[in-house]
Amino acid sequence: YEFRVNYEEWFNKMKPSLGPDVSAQVHSAMNSTEENIKSCYKVKSEMRSALNGLLK
Repeated sequence: YEFRVNYEEWFNKMKPSLGPDVSAQVHSAMNSTEENIKSCYKVKSEMRSALNGLLK
């Protein structure tokens, strides 16, 4: 999702030549949706807080 948000315009304009593995990953990123992003960010935030608590 973040790749698409940050690089979609550049990628569509430049049309870089990529290897098959990278191309598959980019294709997947370009077709991602915002569907689960909010819950993922919530989990990321909770994990960061938990790790910070353990490191104190």
